[in-house]
Amino acid sequence: MSQTATPGQSLLSLRQAGAQMGSMMGSMNPRQRLIVAGGVIGVLVLLAMLILRANQPNYTVLYANLQPNDAQQVTARLDMLAIPYQTGTNGASISVPEAQLSRARLALAAAGLPHSNQQGFELFDKTNWSGSDFAEQVNYQRALEGQLERTIESMDDVRTARVQITQAHDSLFTSEERPAKAAVVVNLRDGELRTSLVSAIRHLVAGAVDHLAAQDVSVMDASGQVALSSGQQTQSKLESDLQAKIIATLAPIVGAAHVHASVAVAYDPTTSDQTQETYNPNASAVVSSNVSRTGPAAVAPASGVPGTTSNLPTSQAPGTNFKAQLGLSGPQGQETQSQTFAVSRDVTHTTRAAGSVQRITAAVVVDDAITTQPQGKKTITVDVPRSPAEMQQLQALASAAIGLNPARGDVLTVSNLPFYNPPAPPAAAGKPAAPVPWSDRLPVPLSWIAAALGALLLVVLALAMTLRGHKPAAGAHAPNPQLGVGEAMAPAAPQENETPAMPPEVEHEILNMTELLEADPDATPPEVAHVLQLKERLSERVRREPAVAGRLVQGWMNKHQEVR
Repeated sequence: MSQTATPGQSLLSLRQAGAQMGSMMGSMNPRQRLIVAGGVIGVLVLLAMLILRANQPNYTVLYANLQPNDAQQVTARLDMLAIPYQTGTNGASISVPEAQLSRARLALAAAGLPHSNQQGFELFDKTNWSGSDFAEQVNYQRALEGQLERTIESMDDVRTARVQITQAHDSLFTSEERPAKAAVVVNLRDGELRTSLVSAIRHLVAGAVDHLAAQDVSVMDASGQVALSSGQQTQSKLESDLQAKIIATLAPIVGAAHVHASVAVAYDPTTSDQTQETYNPNASAVVSSNVSRTGPAAVAPASGVPGTTSNLPTSQAPGTNFKAQLGLSGPQGQETQSQTFAVSRDVTHTTRAAGSVQRITAAVVVDDAITTQPQGKKTITVDVPRSPAEMQQLQALASAAIGLNPARGDVLTVSNLPFYNPPAPPAAAGKPAAPVPWSDRLPVPLSWIAAALGALLLVVLALAMTLRGHKPAAGAHAPNPQLGVGEAMAPAAPQENETPAMPPEVEHEILNMTELLEADPDATPPEVAHVLQLKERLSERVRREPAVAGRLVQGWMNKHQEVR
């Protein structure tokens, strides 16, 4: 049957364990005690850190990318609510315990935080009856700018944004009208102002402001780099392409380092719709013709004797009536005819797509030709101007490369001018060249060598300290019977209830001097007697504290070796 330990037995067991631990610690040397104590302290510190970590709540992000003013107001509100928080990312993000997240957001939303410095149409939440029309217009512009800033900052690539708007100025006179303009400064997250982002910002601002075109919106980043419009980007790319074509065409002939080109393109990014009508006054055409008749038929019925005689105009056959034949005997008829003529006209309707090149202007500079000429026993290089025929060929090649159109007003100028080659600075006469420092002649930098030597020195010091720590303690006998100099003077550590032994050399010298004093005390000078008394005292001290004496003698021997 198992018996339950009483409190007295448990206390006794603890005392026995403590006694065993004390005896174990007493049997250790100081170094072992220090190691055990350090291990115990390390385990206790680790346990304390684990306990504190387990009791620490899990923090989650409350708000990120806050302005300094917003972060200060949010933290002040959290202090009032007694909600712990942590800040990060230079104070731009605030984290709270996960259990307090919902409470913190509801409390901050009730206080209207974070609201930053951007105010939108909430400026009109309170009616200002004493304000003027100008003040209302200014507030409207501020509200519109604030709303646009919030919308632009909601984009993924934008951290912060500032919008400045110049409203359009209407006037009765067209010459006095001014269109609306806007400028946008964005602070990006990745530092790259992409074309798609610029286009989105321009169309967003243009769609929110009356009488504002997308091309009138300037966008720049925080570093001051202005984003080019689509038309400007196309123009710049077209100029770069034409310049590269000229150099690629002439470089194999004159060399890439001996030709430079510059191209300017007059580019129109707008669309055009044209209708043209051309009239020809020398040509006419019948547009319409109308004939109308009223009354009886104008042709009389046939009468008289058939034959030739009745059909002759100069004679009248017997029995025929001329009026009746012409239809004049009865009621007369009426015939009306009208025609419309118009001048010939040609109508042409032309629609041009967005972007057209209006003019190309290019300038090309070609260096002189380089030839070699013998000069005595040497061969020198000489710059020779290019011939007119060669220049005409180069101009023809450049014109074909960029598609020159003289009818459009394109201009290409190719000139042959010597390029400037700066001469090398002459060496100082009479002064020898400065010697190269020995540190520059090393295969590796001097700093690397110094670092390697420092690391080697640290390793040597660490090994020396380690070997010194493993030396036998003073007074302990080495297992090797052959002792070095000074080790024979170190007495062995005394065992329990054992009188420490005197070194043999000391005992022999004291014995000789004692016998001499006993044989003839008067024959010994007082100085010798005083020295012998000191030796007796020293011997007694060595018997009582052999370990201290051994360390003292060993220290003397080490100092003696260092001096040697």
